[in-house]
Amino acid sequence: MKSTSVFTKTRIAGIPKAIIDKHGEEKGSIIVHQAEKMLAEKYSALDDKGNKAIRFHMKKLLLPSFSCYIALQNAYVPKAEAMDLIKEQLCRGTSRAVNIYKKLSNKSFAYGLLRGAFNLALPRMFPKQAWDIEKVENNKQFQRGASNSVLFRWYPF
Repeated sequence: MKSTSVFTKTRIAGIPKAIIDKHGEEKGSIIVHQAEKMLAEKYSALDDKGNKAIRFHMKKLLLPSFSCYIALQNAYVPKAEAMDLIKEQLCRGTSRAVNIYKKLSNKSFAYGLLRGAFNLALPRMFPKQAWDIEKVENNKQFQRGASNSVLFRWYPF
């Protein structure tokens, strides 16, 4: 199945196939079509506050996930099942970066460079106007933080 879906340019590009595999060709196609329509509407109304990082996260992660979740809910898919499907696809979409970080984590020189680059890029990747970020732990072995997206406070879903 060659995909011409609006999801191909998101971090959850495999979601149409996953939905169709899970719910069958007929019902799955209807759900995917509704999600695509909803996503196109959300893209046209997107207010990224003029920030590229906010636009990236909204277009690649948040809006596609939200559109699929709502389309699944509209098709009477149980909440837990819908959330599991979205989580699985998001994990697949971010696994490449996670694997790179894991491979570099035991190489002190490479990890130090990665950690420094990440600290410099963090404000650009997650601007304060859209995220509250708290560093929980930051040492030579690993970094751990907690973030809370404030996008949901001002974006009309």
